[in-house]
Amino acid sequence: MSWKPPFAVYVPTTLRRLCSERALALPLALGVMVALSISVTAVADYTFSNTRNSADSSARNYAYAAAETGMNDALSVLFNSGSVTQKLFTDQTTPVSVAAPPAYHTSYTWTASFDSSVSPNVWTITSTGKVANLTQGTKPDTKVLKRKLEITTSAPQGSNWSVWNYVYADAAPGGTCLTVSNTAGFSTPIYTKGDLCLGQNAHLDKNPAWPAGNPPQVQVGGKIALSNNSYVGTSANKLNAVQAPSCTTQANATPHTCSSSDPVWADQYITTPPTLTKPVIDLATWYQNAMPGPKAACTSTTGTPPAFDTNTTQDGLAGTINLTPAQAYDCKYVDSFGQTQGEIKWTPGSPGSLDVSGVMFFDGNLNWTTNAVYHGRATIYFGGTINFSTNNAYLCGTDTSCTTAVSTGTTNWDTTNDLLVLVAGSNAQSPSFAFNMSNGCIFQGAAEANGDANESNGDGLWGSLIAHQVYLNNGAHDWYVPFGTPVPGMPGASNPNPTLVFPPNSFSG
Repeated sequence: MSWKPPFAVYVPTTLRRLCSERALALPLALGVMVALSISVTAVADYTFSNTRNSADSSARNYAYAAAETGMNDALSVLFNSGSVTQKLFTDQTTPVSVAAPPAYHTSYTWTASFDSSVSPNVWTITSTGKVANLTQGTKPDTKVLKRKLEITTSAPQGSNWSVWNYVYADAAPGGTCLTVSNTAGFSTPIYTKGDLCLGQNAHLDKNPAWPAGNPPQVQVGGKIALSNNSYVGTSANKLNAVQAPSCTTQANATPHTCSSSDPVWADQYITTPPTLTKPVIDLATWYQNAMPGPKAACTSTTGTPPAFDTNTTQDGLAGTINLTPAQAYDCKYVDSFGQTQGEIKWTPGSPGSLDVSGVMFFDGNLNWTTNAVYHGRATIYFGGTINFSTNNAYLCGTDTSCTTAVSTGTTNWDTTNDLLVLVAGSNAQSPSFAFNMSNGCIFQGAAEANGDANESNGDGLWGSLIAHQVYLNNGAHDWYVPFGTPVPGMPGASNPNPTLVFPPNSFSG
């Protein structure tokens, strides 16, 4: 008997046909073809996209380079225009082609606008670089760059800076003298375009801080006139050099070559006249451009700062300026870029504290009456006179007491950090004075006056003094302090020049 399975499974014919692999061939082939088509399209799109991105990136780079070229062109035109305060040129509005592959058609244009409503005045240069669209678009690829420049005022220093290391008189020979009288040992370097007159018992001593390699310690354009018992240097301590065409003495009034018999003691005698000139005091320019000043009021204020002027004209008639009132104040000028251009801040005390920076202008007279230490580097212009005459009042650039410095003849004052320059616009001449110090007053700094200057009655000046004529008498004490870096706005060799500067954060693009 043959074996049979315990049961049999019946499979319909239709199901057997569906289970056959031959029925899957066509759908599978169609699916593969669709997938391959999608892949090819994706790869092509990716490739074309990369090509477009590469072209766009190159176009942007060329546009940026073109805008930079235009900016440099505009700056060159502005700096070479002959005046940074007037528009002596036309904008470049006709496209200028620049180097690039021919297909990119790269060019730039630029414009320059001037804003006189802010202080300092500002130029704005806008440069636009363009590149033709290479991806069938109608709009070119464009890059816009902007640069702002401030117009600041500064005095060129040049070789004339060395004048600030002297007591300097500008009066011509044959008139008044730079006079030293009733004053024991005077060792500050002296420079006068005219005559130097030494009163009875007056003498000029060798300055140990003025070594042999320096210019002559005494330079005279006219003659040195010596009175009874006056002298220059000694046989034991000769000056490094004396420059003067001639000397006269009571015993020999005929001008003659200076020598030890006069007595003028020096390692070298030079008879050619010196050639330095008085720094230019330009009141009109600084009246307009001081910040803060008459034309640029404080942008931030605490307390009640002194007024810069009482009218709108530079005339020196604003009365007496009190920089040290009983109450504290702070006056700061910040420009449109957020940069502090100048500040004057007063804190009363014993002594008081005066913080200064930049260039300021007060169209009146300074009458210094208190004791104070200043901090910072600044030039302060006064339209009138400057007077230190209140007994023993001082204004110093060191925290060490000025009286101690005078008694010891030494100071720790550092002019690289703290140096105040005072400028008197007055033309007053002797017996009136544009700059006057007396009655034991002390100033550490530098001063210049349009008119004459006087020191007398035990005053003390640490630094330099420049004036039309200078009178030193009755125990005036001066000390030489070498000055290094010029202070902003101090009078220089010629009239101040407007200068273009790039403030921080002034570029965009």
